[in-house]
Amino acid sequence: MTISRVTNKSFLSKLLIYGIGGIGAKFIILFLFPIYSFYLTLEELGFYDLVMMTCFIFAPIATLQIGEAAYKFILEGTCDKEKVIVNVYFFCLISFSLLSIITLVILYLLSVNYKIELIGLFVTTAVLQVVRNLARGIGSSKCYAISGVVFSLVLIILNAICLFVFNLGLYSVIISSVFATLVSLSVVLLRNKSLRKINLNLIEFKLIKELLKFSLPLVPNYLSWWAINASNRFIITLILGVASNGVFAMASKIAAIIFALNSIFSLAWQDQVLLEHKKHTSLSYKTPLSNLIVIQTLLVIFLSYMSEYIFDYFINAEYQSAVILIPILCVSAFLSSVSSFYGAIMIKHDKTKDIFKTSFYSGVVCIISVYIFVTIFGLIGAAAGIVLGFALMTVYRAIIMKEFVIVPKLVVFLSLLVVFLLLLFKANQVRSLELMLFLITLSYTCFHFKVAISIFFRKIRGV
Repeated sequence: MTISRVTNKSFLSKLLIYGIGGIGAKFIILFLFPIYSFYLTLEELGFYDLVMMTCFIFAPIATLQIGEAAYKFILEGTCDKEKVIVNVYFFCLISFSLLSIITLVILYLLSVNYKIELIGLFVTTAVLQVVRNLARGIGSSKCYAISGVVFSLVLIILNAICLFVFNLGLYSVIISSVFATLVSLSVVLLRNKSLRKINLNLIEFKLIKELLKFSLPLVPNYLSWWAINASNRFIITLILGVASNGVFAMASKIAAIIFALNSIFSLAWQDQVLLEHKKHTSLSYKTPLSNLIVIQTLLVIFLSYMSEYIFDYFINAEYQSAVILIPILCVSAFLSSVSSFYGAIMIKHDKTKDIFKTSFYSGVVCIISVYIFVTIFGLIGAAAGIVLGFALMTVYRAIIMKEFVIVPKLVVFLSLLVVFLLLLFKANQVRSLELMLFLITLSYTCFHFKVAISIFFRKIRGV
């Protein structure tokens, strides 16, 4: 068996494992959001969306992304895994304690409801993120998947009891998320004995310093991702009100299907890149990038076309104005995926400073453009600002990594052309042309993957 086949098999295996865990957690939340539209007001849904966006801020600040560093150190065998795990726990204990107190004071000053519950949600989400990274590092990918499934099941059950039976409204949504996260965290710890071993004698400040040296440049990167993907929520709330943010949040959940699929691919891709001891050539990256662009384009067209049917049959009529935002947000998810693809390769080549630069500049541009565009164009301006931010990040990273990654120019051109036509047809509400565009894109995708599809059907027939 060739190295290429082993690599592909390993990658597909990881993709399946992360898919089970990722789809479980992320898609259940996406499934619940339309249901929330019938039980929560626009203001409550907008507030809940702000809460979830704040979780993205809390986690990288509280952990300083030390979990990412630990994952890389353990996976590459840079340091003893037990020592790494203990030092990560020690750092997080101090960091979480300090930041929880600061966050609690801020919530009191802002007179926000559910203060203790929100702190619980922020902390448990950050802890779960760190522990799952450690589990990936020690090779427990299956546990990662199981914890995602458990989270989903517990979240559904608790929502059914608290929201549908007792009608507790927004409180039930928040508290269900906290308990589901705790149960998922317990599963990871119970199934991994090495994650429960705590030897205080192994605490070493020099190791913590080495971990932070790698992880610190990633903090601005993640915060910039927040700036691009989430700052618009706060700007919308500030300028247009929390109800408008509720509408924008609902549109985002359709595009979040692409983000969810992207995150699954990114985890498997990151594992594959870091596990390769021999550095890839620029040619070996070209095919995966080409495949990614083709699949993402198809997803953008499909979700944009289906969005009106989804809103007509499954979502409260109050949110109908969100439909026009979906194609633009899907394009931003597409660009996010490509930039993540480059990000994994940059980590492999220790270009964390370049990751920081590309993310920081893109984040600044996004915040400024969203603020200007929202003032002039409303919610469409917010969506356009996100696209601009991710487009800048993708192009910037492509330029930096041109030595390692050959860009498939024809595929990129066709993808941009299809997306342009989609936005044009959507703006003019030409449904028949949208359908035709989807069918053409589907046909091209089948042609692009003709070899893989042929092998698949041969296996089904037993040939």
